[in-house]
Amino acid sequence: MFTENPEPEVTTEPVRKRLSKARLWLANKMPFFGYLTFSLNLIPEGAEKRGVPTAAIANDGSLYINQQFSNTLSDAHFRFVLVHEVLHPGLGFFTRQGSKGLMRWNVAHDYAINLICKDYAKSTEQGGASFRVWEHALLDEKFRGWSAEEIYDHLMNNQDPNASGAEGHGDARRDLATTGVGKKAERGCQASQSQIKHTWASKMHEAVHAHEAQKGKGSIPGSLQKLVDNLLTPQVYWDEYLQSYLGERLGQEMLTYSRPNRRSTAVGEILPGRRRRNSPDVTVLWDTSGSQNGWEQRVLSEIQGICEDLGAEARVIVIDTAIHADVMIEDAEEVIAEIKGGGGSNFIPAFERLAEECDTSVVLAFTDGYIDVPSTKPEQLQDVLWVITEGGKKPAEYGQEIHITKAGAVQP
Repeated sequence: MFTENPEPEVTTEPVRKRLSKARLWLANKMPFFGYLTFSLNLIPEGAEKRGVPTAAIANDGSLYINQQFSNTLSDAHFRFVLVHEVLHPGLGFFTRQGSKGLMRWNVAHDYAINLICKDYAKSTEQGGASFRVWEHALLDEKFRGWSAEEIYDHLMNNQDPNASGAEGHGDARRDLATTGVGKKAERGCQASQSQIKHTWASKMHEAVHAHEAQKGKGSIPGSLQKLVDNLLTPQVYWDEYLQSYLGERLGQEMLTYSRPNRRSTAVGEILPGRRRRNSPDVTVLWDTSGSQNGWEQRVLSEIQGICEDLGAEARVIVIDTAIHADVMIEDAEEVIAEIKGGGGSNFIPAFERLAEECDTSVVLAFTDGYIDVPSTKPEQLQDVLWVITEGGKKPAEYGQEIHITKAGAVQP
């Protein structure tokens, strides 16, 4: 987000020409950002037509830069504006907002992004590079190391004049998309929102590879590398697997006000949520034994994908040698507090509980396979899909298997 009191005029060069030059400079000097900015689609004269006084970006990378605002920016500051804008969708602004207030969330994201930009500016100083955080940008060292969510909570509990506006738009706009998928996501289409989330996460990881290919391993500033590492997204098309087990029971999605859309708070009105006409029985068994340390984010990511493709709650049983949690969730974040374990490996207590309850689920079991399981599939279960983590093995003769890596690849 930018103030509307910019610096004195610097240039009147057309925005499109400045964008082209800035992209080439970034591709050479800061290839991580250079790669990302080639995903931006500048909308000619769009800023003036859509009431954008400075700069703004949509979920699909549609970019709006006001010509008068551009005229006030040096080349170093113009490059910063591009980087700042692309990091909003790149770091999941639109999918991470949830029920947070739009303006305050925008401000929180700005604080987090601008510290990353500051780190990059420092990393380019010795080479005589020209990339500078704009002096009117929101920047506060007290937020170093904080996530945007933590900054948002702080702003909620403290008076911050930059986050006080309840109305209006920031520079990450939910009403400016120009592509079909972007417009559908703005209207609340969960499939489109998921597609955009996965697309940007992939672009971020690809940008790391592009940067390291040119600048060498470990050349990404730590603050940014940490955020990219956290952008693991589900790569398994769970709807296809679930359909193969559940067939017509998977049903079709329907709109319902009994499960409001999570965008309701953000837009100020109650929007219908989505629920499948028939909620399928799926139980996730999560092996949290010591051998699975380091797999938490990947498993959480895939559980999130399962919830999204079900359009309903999923049952998650967290277990090492004992059951630590047995919860119904509709968002992977809800199970984070339940993650416990680190001991041995034994799925038998979970299978026994399902048998006692006459549970007829399809079981999706996340494990490296070095775990005790029943010798035969419990009769009441529809099926078992073993989701084997990298380096693991199928623990039983029954059931089907897929293998996943920490990077999100599905192995044959």
